[in-house]
Amino acid sequence: AMRIVIVGATDERATDAYNMALGRRRSEAAKAYLVAKGIDPVRIEVTSLGERQPTAPGVSTDAQGLNRRAEFRLLIASDFLVPPKP
Repeated sequence: AMRIVIVGATDERATDAYNMALGRRRSEAAKAYLVAKGIDPVRIEVTSLGERQPTAPGVSTDAQGLNRRAEFRLLIASDFLVPPKP
């Protein structure tokens, strides 16, 4: 029942539209890797933050490297997490 959301992100260089598309391509590449390793593609969602939520502040080479990333978020369905029905 576990699902994965892959969020692609970029540094601040380039336009917002380009960075959103680049983040999307980054998350799609990570999805393709997982699918090639046997994960059902139905369980994987992809999205992009572009440059909107940097991990590292600043414009240094190190900061830019940290901001170019794909984050994996696990969505786990569990009866424990569902509130009881009245």
